[in-house]
Amino acid sequence: MFKRLSAYILCFALLLTAVTIFYADGDVAPAVFLDGKKLEFEVEQRIVEGSTLVPLRKISESLGATVAWEQETMTVTATKDTTEIVYTVGHDYYTKNGKATPIVVAGHVKDGSTLVPLRFVGESLGATVGWDGSSKTITVSSAGFR
Repeated sequence: MFKRLSAYILCFALLLTAVTIFYADGDVAPAVFLDGKKLEFEVEQRIVEGSTLVPLRKISESLGATVAWEQETMTVTATKDTTEIVYTVGHDYYTKNGKATPIVVAGHVKDGSTLVPLRFVGESLGATVGWDGSSKTITVSSAGFR
């Protein structure tokens, strides 16, 4: 009886460990590379509903845009050449040159940074965004780098 109980407890412990490792691996923040150089963010990027959220200011400025923040309306504007992106925190859309476009995951503010889906910012500013699921790596290639 004792051997059987010990075997069940051991199997349960091993199963619990495997599940914990599986979920811990899912929490790993993906690495983001811009034109071959790894980007470091003040606030860690994270995956929400299949979208990687990153600080809008860092990715926009890294792509050559200027960024302005309007505290009263919680609106951020990124401008590069003739492209203007406007996003209000919490909304499920942004505007690019005045045209509203939906986004999959609404952005939010964390530790003073506005986190938004990387793909919408990158592609709106003319970059190509790629994802490698096996290495959890995002590659962003600016228009001049391709």
